[in-house]
Amino acid sequence: MRAIQFLHEALDHEFGDRLVDIDAGDLDGVSSAVVDQLADRRARLQVAILERLRDEGGITDPTEVERALGDGRVETLLVAGPTTSMDDDARRERLDAVGAAISAALTTSANVVVVPQTAEMNGGVAALARW
Repeated sequence: MRAIQFLHEALDHEFGDRLVDIDAGDLDGVSSAVVDQLADRRARLQVAILERLRDEGGITDPTEVERALGDGRVETLLVAGPTTSMDDDARRERLDAVGAAISAALTTSANVVVVPQTAEMNGGVAALARW
């Protein structure tokens, strides 16, 4: 127990809420607990980023997202994959558009976050602007 306290004291300032204690016993238990923690963290990140999109009036029109990426104004690119209701041609178009947006985002050091498809994300992409 003292070792855990030392670890927290040494790491809390740098990792804060990302530092999680796992008391799962064997290796399988630890692996399962890590997977659960990562899934929970991912879900919380997705909810927070979608709330920011709604609250801050993010860019949701695919053409405007493309323009903002070209101008280097995108802080975070939100992407959603194709939906099951799309036909093959629409899926291909969506994947091409999302791929191009991700490439553009990476060239401008924007963050890329995969989120579930939402009504706001008409074309599978949305963005939070730097300015």
